[in-house]
Amino acid sequence: PDCYKILAEDDDWFIAKMTLKAGVTDPPHSHHDHLVYVMEGDGLTIYPGKEIGDEKKEIPIKAGMALPVAAGHHCVKNHGTKDCEIVFFEQKPKVTMKFGGGSGPGANLDCCTTNPNNYKVIAKTAGGRLVEMTLPAGQGDVAHDHPTHYLYVVNGGRLKLSPPPGHTEGSAEVDMPAGAALVIPAGPHQVTNVGTTDVKILFVEPTGSAETCELPDFVSPFTVFPDCYKILAEDDDWFIAKMTLKAGVTDPPHSHHDHLVYVMEGDGLTIYPGKEIGDEKKEIPIKAGMALPVAAGHHCVKNHGTKDCEIVFFEQKPKVTMKFGGGSGPGANLDCCTTNPNNYKVIAKTAGGRLVEMTLPAGQGDVAHDHPTHYLYVVNGGRLKLSPPPGHTEGSAEVDMPAGAALVIPAGPHQVTNVGTTDVKILFVEPTGSAETCELPDFVSPFTV
Repeated sequence: PDCYKILAEDDDWFIAKMTLKAGVTDPPHSHHDHLVYVMEGDGLTIYPGKEIGDEKKEIPIKAGMALPVAAGHHCVKNHGTKDCEIVFFEQKPKVTMKFGGGSGPGANLDCCTTNPNNYKVIAKTAGGRLVEMTLPAGQGDVAHDHPTHYLYVVNGGRLKLSPPPGHTEGSAEVDMPAGAALVIPAGPHQVTNVGTTDVKILFVEPTGSAETCELPDFVSPFTVFPDCYKILAEDDDWFIAKMTLKAGVTDPPHSHHDHLVYVMEGDGLTIYPGKEIGDEKKEIPIKAGMALPVAAGHHCVKNHGTKDCEIVFFEQKPKVTMKFGGGSGPGANLDCCTTNPNNYKVIAKTAGGRLVEMTLPAGQGDVAHDHPTHYLYVVNGGRLKLSPPPGHTEGSAEVDMPAGAALVIPAGPHQVTNVGTTDVKILFVEPTGSAETCELPDFVSPFTV
């Protein structure tokens, strides 16, 4: 708590500051997806995981640097020569699955809660969870519900579904061959394995709105290496795909949005992060049955193992839906960055939000625009005229915005003029989509430790 302080918050996000003196290492702690902005500092070392181990990454930092950071556990050491001051904007966890519902058996009941021995969550991203279903021959599960989900059959067999997908009554016996990939509509059911083989099925259930940001300079792996990457099934929100990479082969630079992977076969991959192969790399020992979440980004993959690698992955498609204040006044439903490209710039993104830097010189005004509810931190303060002021639909007000102020601003359109004598710089996060993210297992708050 001496290092981490919450400055402002609501039910969805908070704005906080980390102040870490030179030479100090903070205790192991956790974060959900967040966006950081460096106020001061010149070097940090990150130790990933729930305790300090041999793995570490030294990061040169400088004032004005901004970057997204995925959910996870870590320790941070300030190995630089200056005290480090970072402002960060972090999503709070929410999980809202859109079950099929109704009044039949299993309606609105989570499969993992009702059947803990048969359904297990094996990996998560901010937008979805990867569930492994195992159902021995002759056994049935307890009735439960699903949102629309994305399914891949690892070990096939014959199942009785009561009711079958898209129905509210009756039952049907269906063959589920290994390698099948399907998009299954939302709804409750009960499943019995009526075949002679044990069945294993993977599926992703979206948590929240399944919305993620478009990654800049995106390069599709299906375009640059179609012999290796194949889409198996898809809808407007997610797709199921397979990567088959022969031993010794390196794929071309490409991109992914947030995705969940499951290793079918293989024993070693090397990841080269970035838009081209450089000196940085990470060797990852893999084995059949391994599952993990992978954050959006650019990379190349080399199979340095002794076996051909086969991976099934479930990837979100990008959607950005900002909940503007709207109405009929000037600027309604207009994006600040589109209407004012010289004053508002996106400097970092996560799946759930974008970090915008606003710069407004003394005496200048911007073009009217709109915002969703947003989370604001003043870097360089001054006096602004807001037309209309937050929470109003008309009028104007002049307000002092001191450096270091942190505020949660309600959604709505406005026009801003710098009526002071100093140039103003403000950071703010605008949620894209529902601002929902999963609860991180074994979460340890930095504000507690």
